[in-house]
Amino acid sequence: MSIASLLRDRVTLVKKDGTVAAKDIAASVQSKKIFINDTTLAIEVGDHILRSLPSGLDEDYIVTDPHFTAGGSLSHWEIGYRRSGAPLASQQTIINNITGNNARVNIQSTDNSFNQVGANSEAIFDQLIDTLRSQIGQAEVRSELVELVEEMRRGSNVGSFKDAYQRFISAAAAHITIIGPFLPALTKLL
Repeated sequence: MSIASLLRDRVTLVKKDGTVAAKDIAASVQSKKIFINDTTLAIEVGDHILRSLPSGLDEDYIVTDPHFTAGGSLSHWEIGYRRSGAPLASQQTIINNITGNNARVNIQSTDNSFNQVGANSEAIFDQLIDTLRSQIGQAEVRSELVELVEEMRRGSNVGSFKDAYQRFISAAAAHITIIGPFLPALTKLL
């Protein structure tokens, strides 16, 4: 059985500029490839291969991967294609669930916005004191830092928070890894 006997389809090669390069070409149109044994054809990416159906409709295939195999009498074109009108990529649905006080999404843009979230300062001071009591082993240091937090608490109510904050930061500098998570909330109170 010869290769020519497997080429049962008749196709037309249309160049990407719209000119008809060849008609009535013997081919085998398969689900992912088109095989043509006419080695005189110049087939390029973007060319169209048209196949007429018995119903009178034409199928239009756009060449995406023309591959010529040389092998004497077995030379042939093996052409990857996509159907005309078919999407270039499968449609995707992306769902983003964004939550939180400062939640936002920026896609290919610059975010110059500023969020200010009101925090419960009493809760911040209570959490900081609990953390200091559980994380700092030296009783004298722990007692001093807790007293400075209480001073910050009082200062936030009477407008002298900044001085108390600076004293607390100076005293707690050696424990920055412990107090670090609280610094953004505390600096908002300045």
